[in-house]
Amino acid sequence: MAAPKFRQFFKFPDLNSVQWFPGHMAKGMYKMQAVLVRCDCILEVRDARIPFSSRNEKFSNIVAGRPRVVILNKADLSTKNTRKAIKERLGKTQVIFTNSAKQHHASIRKIIPAALNTMNEYGITADSKKGFFRIMVIGLPNVGKSSIINAIRRMNTKKGNVAHVGGVPGITRAVQTNIEVCSDPKTYLVDTPGIMPTYVKDVEIGFKLALVGTIKDHLVGVEYIADYLLFTLNRQKLFSYVEYFGLDNPTDDIDQLLIHIARKMGALRKGGVLDLKQAATRFLTKFRHGHLGAILLDTIHDYKIT
Repeated sequence: MAAPKFRQFFKFPDLNSVQWFPGHMAKGMYKMQAVLVRCDCILEVRDARIPFSSRNEKFSNIVAGRPRVVILNKADLSTKNTRKAIKERLGKTQVIFTNSAKQHHASIRKIIPAALNTMNEYGITADSKKGFFRIMVIGLPNVGKSSIINAIRRMNTKKGNVAHVGGVPGITRAVQTNIEVCSDPKTYLVDTPGIMPTYVKDVEIGFKLALVGTIKDHLVGVEYIADYLLFTLNRQKLFSYVEYFGLDNPTDDIDQLLIHIARKMGALRKGGVLDLKQAATRFLTKFRHGHLGAILLDTIHDYKIT
């Protein structure tokens, strides 16, 4: 049998109509900047599958000249053999790969020491701060900021969740200040709402953000996102979806894949028509939960680093 031929390019739809920056984000950004003057360090949380695309350029001015630690969360869903290259690309920035889904993961224990070390390099010590630190946690929606806060708090204080979490973007909609996560030294975290860029210049970056769940599916179109996922998996020769969904061979036809998934699910709309939208959601959900394998969606040397 001849090897399947895959698309070399993806035809992106026009996303100019997408509302990237809802009103609550504008309010969140304003409040964040107001609280920032009382903070000693910044934890910038990104998605490890898109370590560069999940950077909001708006944060560049916010973090300039301040102690910062970049946390690449959901590292269990990203390829391990690219971590060294990612760290090198990010330069002198302190980088920690985490998996906040496992609340007692060893990587969580590294975060506060890394922040303390970074602050110390800036001359910010317990003595200069009268015994306590305040650290702001920032990032795009649904990168796991609140999960990181809860994990740090649970590991250091043995207390339960204080920040609201969920599998969709936009759970945290207001700045939450003075969440105590450590008693020695006394350290408070400031949780902030996920802030999207006002405008996403590169449509492929927009699709990457949608693919990992940073943008709500309906804003882009779940079947468009599913097609981009299929294109990406094939381009990277990641064919685990074939066995997972019981296909005979890889396919480059999203309709063929969704029809197959819908039939296996028994997903039907009124009148007995196959529900391809539900099938697309299933395809995306399995990818986002790691059932289709680990992946790095960004190309490491394609991005200007800030």
